[in-house]
Amino acid sequence: EERYRLWEELRGRTGFSSTKPDQKNTYASVGLFLEQWVRLETTFRRIEHANGEERPLSVVSGKKLYSLGLLDEVDARQIDELRRMRNLLVHGLSVPPSDVVAGATKEVARLVMRIEAAVAISG
Repeated sequence: EERYRLWEELRGRTGFSSTKPDQKNTYASVGLFLEQWVRLETTFRRIEHANGEERPLSVVSGKKLYSLGLLDEVDARQIDELRRMRNLLVHGLSVPPSDVVAGATKEVARLVMRIEAAVAISG
């Protein structure tokens, strides 16, 4: 099934492991990742609001950000991959090593800054 193939692909690319990493570093890394993810969700909701859309529980969509001209196709796909990672972390399905989470955190922060800059230019 496509869903399981995608999971295996994501797991291989992001370094997901079934072994238990150092929990203290991992929990700290996950917290920082989620902090940046909340920034992304807040930015996404502001964009939707500015476009007249009022959905309190909308899902951050790279496709939507691409369609609005705020991200290129590569970054839009990256948003969707990071959303999958967020889901795996939040639902406790798997936890990658803390360095992988730290890299993902930096990527979310970069994308938020890029989106905010694009909104400022187009707004």
